[in-house]
Amino acid sequence: MPISVGLEKLGIAGSQDLKNTLVVCDDPLQAIEEFQDNNRILLDSLKPALRLMDLLSVHRYDFHRSVVDELKEKIIARVDVLVKTLEDKKNVEKLETLLDNSFPVIKNPVLQPVVFKVLQAIPKIKDSYLKQIIDDKELYRQVPIEVKRHIWKDNQDLFSEEISPVFDEYVKEVENQLLSLSEEGMMSPMEASVLAWAPKYRRTNSATISRLSQLLGTSSRHLHDLAADFLRSTYLRKRACDHYCTLRAAMLMLAHESEAAGLAADMASREPIRKFCWLLDACMRDHQLDKKRVNELQQILDKASNSRTRSKEEWRILGDLAMLLADPFAVVTVGDSMVKLLVQCAQGESLPRKNEDLLLLLRLMALASRSMELLSNDTAKEPKMSAEVVTQFLPYMLTLLVDDELDEWKSKMEAIAKAPSDMEEAPQPAKMEHYAAHGGDQAQEEAGRQPRTALREARRQGRPRREGGRCCHGSAGHCALRPAHRQADGLIAKEARRGGLARSLPRDG
Repeated sequence: MPISVGLEKLGIAGSQDLKNTLVVCDDPLQAIEEFQDNNRILLDSLKPALRLMDLLSVHRYDFHRSVVDELKEKIIARVDVLVKTLEDKKNVEKLETLLDNSFPVIKNPVLQPVVFKVLQAIPKIKDSYLKQIIDDKELYRQVPIEVKRHIWKDNQDLFSEEISPVFDEYVKEVENQLLSLSEEGMMSPMEASVLAWAPKYRRTNSATISRLSQLLGTSSRHLHDLAADFLRSTYLRKRACDHYCTLRAAMLMLAHESEAAGLAADMASREPIRKFCWLLDACMRDHQLDKKRVNELQQILDKASNSRTRSKEEWRILGDLAMLLADPFAVVTVGDSMVKLLVQCAQGESLPRKNEDLLLLLRLMALASRSMELLSNDTAKEPKMSAEVVTQFLPYMLTLLVDDELDEWKSKMEAIAKAPSDMEEAPQPAKMEHYAAHGGDQAQEEAGRQPRTALREARRQGRPRREGGRCCHGSAGHCALRPAHRQADGLIAKEARRGGLARSLPRDG
């Protein structure tokens, strides 16, 4: 593209004007000299210098190009200064005047950086300029992302075309991470699993999240809301993929971590969702839901569910909360916390239905499972918890946990019973000779101590005795397995009195 593009619109003669002049003139050399005088830099001291450069074989083009580059850098530096003081309306007016004077040469490859710089700096761009950019596909691809954000505010179709591929790219990125880690086999499954990564680590090391952050920026709530709407639609359309829920949480955390105070103020109406997301993010970072955060989550959820007269915006809040809970990383965290609470119920010999924290986590799981229904139906309510889940499923899970613990303990005892000779203390030769010299009764007494020694060794390896107020599992207080332990101790003692360790343990002991 010639460097004279757009100069005619500014009243500066270009290559076409020179061509027309040469066609009708009688003396071409004289016409060229007149053209140079009419379009030269209006500086009297420069004309003698140009003649000197002609004698030095310096082309006029090279000279004028260097002047243009120098002036371009000075204008860009001046714009950077004005951007820092946009609170002053006079500076905004200066930028608008500069844009009016420079926009005609936006397609000029030499002057285009100046126009783009002004477009980036100006707070509001005229609709006529935005329309010219939209109509020219090539120009639309070239303009900076800051200019495109002005276009996307009123043109959702273009924004959807730009951001929808990013959503799909994020899903492929997560799936490739899961596949690559499972194939490498360099670490244990728990260490290698992406589910064990901290949420902030996942966001900062994702190229797709970085691209999304550039598209949305940090100054417009409108674009964030549009992106959230498109993401909900994509999630409902592609029903089998929950990675979009992870992306929804990442977008909210990008807004939360933004340093722009204006965006934080604009997002105030979405405070329940942002706070809920922040609490879940902190729980996933610590791999557990502590008591304080659980209470805060419950307060937000109760407020979103118990309102009788809700607007459409308030109905959407409940769907957004369910979408955040459907995040696979959140599901893993909530499920892991539920297992820990079931273990506490087993150790404390209490029923699951009496643990309020466990019931709340079950409520969160139920919301996650109904996220699509809550998003697609504005009148949907929070699903009620089934009584069978609390009275049958959770006790059954508790039974499985206790059975696993018993099986592990029994396997240790059976291993000890199969090799009693390894644990028996061999009588000391000196003592045995001493007992033999002083009578057989003493030797028989020493031999009788061997089963008791084996019993102590079995207890030491199979199940440590209660020490420091803690039972065999290392937890304070009562142990749900203590009756089984006592029964097994009785069997071991009985076998020991018969002269050896127990060879087998009853299955339900």
